[in-house]
Amino acid sequence: MLPLLLACAVASAQPRGPLRGSVTDAQTGEPLPAATVRVLGTPQGAIANARGEFLLRIEEERTLVV
Repeated sequence: MLPLLLACAVASAQPRGPLRGSVTDAQTGEPLPAATVRVLGTPQGAIANARGEFLLRIEEERTLVV
């Protein structure tokens, strides 16, 4: 079982620009499919695909929570 990974990151993007990223296990580097990535303080979020990749469109600097 993969260890639970809680992380926060500050995302900076151009207005209405895409933010692409990936979620990986901190110990093994393996992708974490179906990980939820949320934009703190908003209802916005994404779910990582089978390769741990996600795509969000954000309008200003925000904090992401995985």
